[in-house]
Amino acid sequence: MTDRRTACLVGFLSFLLAAGTIHLTSDGRDIATVWPANAVVLAALLDRRPGAWTGLLGAGYLAGVAANAVTRGLGAGPLLFGACNLLELYVAASLLRPALEGEGPSSRGPSGDDLLVTPAIVGRFIVVCGLVAPVLSGLGGAATARLLFGQDLETAFLTWVLSDGLGLLIFTPFFFALLRGDYRRYFASKDWRQRAEAVGLQVLVAAATYGAFFVAVRPLLFALFGPVMLVTFRVGRLGTKAAVMVIAVIGTLATLRGQGPIAAVTPDPHEQAALFQGFLAVLLLTCLPVAAALSARGARFASLSQSAEALRAQGAELARIAATDGLTGVLNRTAFRETALAAMRDPRAVPSLVAIDLDLFKQVNDRHGHLAGDRALV
Repeated sequence: MTDRRTACLVGFLSFLLAAGTIHLTSDGRDIATVWPANAVVLAALLDRRPGAWTGLLGAGYLAGVAANAVTRGLGAGPLLFGACNLLELYVAASLLRPALEGEGPSSRGPSGDDLLVTPAIVGRFIVVCGLVAPVLSGLGGAATARLLFGQDLETAFLTWVLSDGLGLLIFTPFFFALLRGDYRRYFASKDWRQRAEAVGLQVLVAAATYGAFFVAVRPLLFALFGPVMLVTFRVGRLGTKAAVMVIAVIGTLATLRGQGPIAAVTPDPHEQAALFQGFLAVLLLTCLPVAAALSARGARFASLSQSAEALRAQGAELARIAATDGLTGVLNRTAFRETALAAMRDPRAVPSLVAIDLDLFKQVNDRHGHLAGDRALV
């Protein structure tokens, strides 16, 4: 898509997510406890060079201001909250982008099928999105909530950091892959068995999540690690992120209805949101480093295989050069003697080589014959 269309799409998705989470997790005056809206904008920023960030940042700012204005009313609050989100996005993108430079030949972003392509980038992503960027923006967000809405400063700051940090950690990898079309390319590159396996594993995750939140009478959140790890090993990072989104949707629906292990822990919606997001973050950040390590090992194995193939081809070429005459292209004396001895020992061992050499020998003789005829005419 063009930059303009991408900005429009990002702004629309960010507005929907911001307005929905404010409506569901805020009373209109306090800070929302779930905030995935910034993840959409950050995913788009990381897929483009800094020169193309202006439109995306503007779309994200307008989306946040519009969502706050619709749910909280007009005033200075939406403008200030939007500015804090803008700072968070710029800081996160600026700190993460250098780690992605050089990952591939693409001028728009890292190559491959994922944002978190190596364990080192996974660690940087956790620090930047889970701590640095939310803390910096949280200072302004908490001050705004205190001055304009009378919210407790410490509570507002902690809520902002948790909601924004967990939102970036959980949703950015998924939206990054979604906006790049990585899921479409993944299914296009697989045969029907691999597609069926990927879909079947996601169905398994959905069934396990439904059982843990709607059926089980005891807290069984730990049982979800097994299916998600299976998806990680069989499908990779794209499958892990999709599985976490499946769990997020089913778990959110159950928690909003007062069912499941999260709702059983506390009746407070704010604590429920924080606990559930914390669980999703732990789940995702436990499986993604494993997927990154597997991907890195696979890349090293592929590189070694290519190097070995190149060495074999180089060795074959050197052997050919050593066995043939540079002028005529036929076997030299040493190679011809070795070939002849091998043919005498086992005539079936080198028939093709002898045939090729005889053809070359005939071509050379014909060429020399033409040359001799030309000299005679002269």
